[in-house]
Amino acid sequence: MNGDAQSRHEDAGNDGFTLLEMLVVLTILALVAVVALPQLNRPSDGLRLQTAARDLVGALRLTRATAILRSAVATLVIDVDQRAFESPAVPRKAFAPDIRAQLTVAEPERVTPSRGGFRFFPTAPRPAAICVFVWGPKRRESA
Repeated sequence: MNGDAQSRHEDAGNDGFTLLEMLVVLTILALVAVVALPQLNRPSDGLRLQTAARDLVGALRLTRATAILRSAVATLVIDVDQRAFESPAVPRKAFAPDIRAQLTVAEPERVTPSRGGFRFFPTAPRPAAICVFVWGPKRRESA
């Protein structure tokens, strides 16, 4: 019986982790957190691209509503070099610097090679123009 008690006592000392093992695990967890947290705080590229497209669509709708309410022509101008858009109803708004825009408009709506507009008339349907936002391999179109 004395042997059984002694073997139980020896086994009980090996049940936990040593201080060194705990420190190694905590160090590894801290390194993973340092690397991963900055990635989690930044919105995903797809979400940023979707936000830029929604901002533009909202500006288009507001500009169209302004043309109808004022019974006057209203134009939303997009400048792809300046990475911004504006209209009488929407103050100048820039999109993220790493998002590239490609603008396709009818020639009368093109102000310069990098600037063009979506012109809205009070009684006419929507204009025919396309703005494409590109970030790396991802694309989002607004029309």
